[in-house]
Amino acid sequence: MGEIDELYEKYDFYTACYLTYQGQERKTYTFKVEKSRNKLVNIDVGSICEAFYQVEGNVIPILSFIKIRKKIVTKDKFRRDYRQSLNSDIPILTIIKPETEFDIDEYNLVKKEWKSLLKLNNASSKRDLINDKLFSDKFTLYSQIHILSQNGYSRKSIAENLGIHRNTVSRYLKIKSYSELELLDSKRRKTKLSAFRDYILDKSTNYRK
Repeated sequence: MGEIDELYEKYDFYTACYLTYQGQERKTYTFKVEKSRNKLVNIDVGSICEAFYQVEGNVIPILSFIKIRKKIVTKDKFRRDYRQSLNSDIPILTIIKPETEFDIDEYNLVKKEWKSLLKLNNASSKRDLINDKLFSDKFTLYSQIHILSQNGYSRKSIAENLGIHRNTVSRYLKIKSYSELELLDSKRRKTKLSAFRDYILDKSTNYRK
């Protein structure tokens, strides 16, 4: 029995999309749950569940809501999805648990509050200062930009929603992974004096002597 056959025998597979407080995402991902466990929790089409969040194949250790779109019932369909996942480096994540107490009214209320917060930031004369604090973590900013882009926002709309320059949006959209972002960030931290670091340290040491 091959790897694909073993996985198909052990897990139930579903396609689902993330529910964030910006709305339901357009992009769908493949998720899995052990068949023995699924008999107890009974996940079905339309179920709201929890899984780790991912964007462009980068998994973020934060639980997020997902909405089940369909169950993958044939081995051929699973085989295609599995190979596509391997080729695109997008993992098939495990469904952590079904969300039995999901409150759609509460979800819509939080979505409304989030939109109000964005409008407040955009209206503020200190918008750049506010967003510099909100997105001091470049990884958070990277995630927000790519999430909005995946949901059909234009670069101009993303810039307006996040209170940043359009060029910043373009720069982050060219980056395809967290590792690439980290590499570019480390390169930018190097200053013009970096080439003279050893010389400066040597002179400084001699001066103290």
